[in-house]
Amino acid sequence: MRWRISLAFFASGLAVFAILYTVQPLFPVFVQQFHVTPAMASLSLSLSTISMAFSLPIIGAISGYIWAQ
Repeated sequence: MRWRISLAFFASGLAVFAILYTVQPLFPVFVQQFHVTPAMASLSLSLSTISMAFSLPIIGAISGYIWAQ
């Protein structure tokens, strides 16, 4: 049973990172369509990465608590 949970966490983590970086090839389109600087266009990825960096330790702690039960 636990290997299924581990597999689900692995698959969800892989999906999150895959989805997170799908916007990167769109940066030139963002610059052209929205008339923003490349730095401003890259904020779509930067803000997502920063929010994930802050939320992962919290989710990890919750997961550790649940896993210990």
